[in-house]
Amino acid sequence: IVVLTALVDVFNGLAGNDVLSGLGGNDKLTGGAGNDKLDGGPGDDTLDGGVGNDNLIGGVGNDKIIAGTGKDKVDGGAGNDNINTAKDGTVDAVKCGAGKDTVIAGKKDKVAKDCEKVKRTSK
Repeated sequence: IVVLTALVDVFNGLAGNDVLSGLGGNDKLTGGAGNDKLDGGPGDDTLDGGVGNDNLIGGVGNDKIIAGTGKDKVDGGAGNDNINTAKDGTVDAVKCGAGKDTVIAGKKDKVAKDCEKVKRTSK
C-alpha cells in the first residue's frame, strides 16, 4: 500500500497487487502487472491499470483513466473524465459519476447510464 502526498505525484507499481492512493494534486499512477487498486483522489489525475484485473477510481477532478488488459472496474468520480477501456476485449465495468464524461469502450464492456458520451470499438 502506497499513500502519496497532496502534491503532484508520479508512481509506477511493480509486479504484484499494488494499492496506490494519490490524495490531492494532479497525480500519475500506473499499476503495472497484478490486480491493482489505483485511487487518484482529488485533482486531475492520470490512471493506467496495466496488466491485471484492476480497480481504478478517479475521484474528484478531470481525470484520464486507461484500463489495461484484464477485467477492470472503473469509477471516474466527479469531474469531466476521459475513460478508455477498449484495449483487450474483456468485459470491463465503467461508472462515470457527475460531470461530462467521454468513454471509449469495447463492445462487451458494461457502461453505466451516467456516462454522457460513449464510443464503442470492435474489440
